[in-house]
Amino acid sequence: MTIFQRLKTYLRFFRRPWGVAVGLGAVLLLIIVFSSGGNAEARVPIKVAYGTVSQGVSVTGKATPLEKVNLAFERGGVVSEVVAIVGEEVKSGATLVRLDARELQAQLSEALARVESEAATLRELKRGVRKEELAIQEAKVWQAETLLADARNNAKNALTETYTTADDGVHNKVDRFFSNARSNAPQITLTINNPQIKTDLELERVLIENVFSSWQAELSSLNLETILSSAINSAKVYNAQIIKFLDKAAGAVNGAIGGANITQATLDSLRADVAAARNAMNAASSAISTAEGKLISAQASLSIEQNRLALDRAGSDPEKIQAQEARLSQAQSQADLIRAQLAKTRLVAPFSGVITLQDAKKGQLVSANIPVVSLISRDSLKIEAFVPEISIGRIAAGNPATITFDALPGETFEGSVLTINPAEEVIDGVVNFKVTVALQNILSENPRLKSGLTANVNIITATKANVIAVPRYAIQQKDEQFFVSRLKRSSLANIPVAIGLRGTDGIWEITSGLNDGDQILVPSKEVSPK
Repeated sequence: MTIFQRLKTYLRFFRRPWGVAVGLGAVLLLIIVFSSGGNAEARVPIKVAYGTVSQGVSVTGKATPLEKVNLAFERGGVVSEVVAIVGEEVKSGATLVRLDARELQAQLSEALARVESEAATLRELKRGVRKEELAIQEAKVWQAETLLADARNNAKNALTETYTTADDGVHNKVDRFFSNARSNAPQITLTINNPQIKTDLELERVLIENVFSSWQAELSSLNLETILSSAINSAKVYNAQIIKFLDKAAGAVNGAIGGANITQATLDSLRADVAAARNAMNAASSAISTAEGKLISAQASLSIEQNRLALDRAGSDPEKIQAQEARLSQAQSQADLIRAQLAKTRLVAPFSGVITLQDAKKGQLVSANIPVVSLISRDSLKIEAFVPEISIGRIAAGNPATITFDALPGETFEGSVLTINPAEEVIDGVVNFKVTVALQNILSENPRLKSGLTANVNIITATKANVIAVPRYAIQQKDEQFFVSRLKRSSLANIPVAIGLRGTDGIWEITSGLNDGDQILVPSKEVSPK
């Protein structure tokens, strides 16, 4: 077949309707190929569709526990129990370490007993006194009066016996070696080497006789109800003077010398009598003190019972009830204070987590405000990253974020901005702000995540959904104008478009110039145009 015959055949082919369409398609394909620099694979058509465009800030940070705390006791003490050890998971509110609290427990028991006592008194005041109770209190007053009368009689007997003992010791024992003992000029009949002792003792004997006269006069006029206390005080003074005199008499007789006028046996007898007199007076002195104590106690008991009886008879007035309510409140406050101190003997986990430090040991004395336990949260992490000042204005607390970890390639996690530190930090001469991104409840789902891992964070600062979205590499730019190559029917044209939100992931919003379903040409390889 000649070349003219072949050309004639081709012309007949293009005269048919479908042949024309095939021909135009071939021509269009040639246009696409030549516009791509002769490489048919360089650009391919894609269909425009609605999508979501997200803009964000990408930073790198480090994973740390969402919560971390060092725990110390507010008060020192001895460790009685170590409940949790390093590496152990604990629940919020769990006890970690206890201090010895036995003393505080005892104080609390005492405080609670006081609370109950004050409450009972308040109930009685509000209820009032029954006749039976009034009769009982009257009986207590009568009993206290009887005990006081007995105490007074006992004191009187003690005073009388003390006087009798003093009288016997001086007049029947010491006066054996005196002549004219009760006169104004008594003489010692013993031979004593020290004349000064003899003179002093003879003078003391005159004074002691005056003591007996005064003492006897007071006892004779004794009134048990009014001046018994005064008589006791006087008896103590007289008793002390007698004992002092007997001490000097003992010194004299012990230093006396036997001779023709006195035998050694008599001298020994005198010494024994003086010693016995001294012992008896000391015992009498103790008896007076004992009697005085019983008298004072009986008087106080009677006063208490009389006051109670007067209170019972008067009944309860509002002021007394208010005063008792105040005492009850004070007792309850004391108990609450001890409870608060008891609570400070326990270190309690403020949140669920893992123990990372346990320095307490049983029996160890720990000081206040010295950390002994460290706790980190178990199921939550946070990412701490630094954002340059140029990007910080676009970030706000609550912004969502996507996180990847170098140690876990191919896995993406969700989070949100927790805090933005208002204070700047200069790093390598650039102002940065620390941003904290929280990852909630992910450690239990992925135990490979650990504190300290390097994290890549993309903080989403703006998002638009259901908008015309195309890849960045499909958009051409010339000067300040953006274009796309739109393929429509049999024509190819560069269409100007308006750009909206520019996504960080390379997807941009087209606000005008394209419609859903349009076809555009893009590089077959994802190479962004310059």
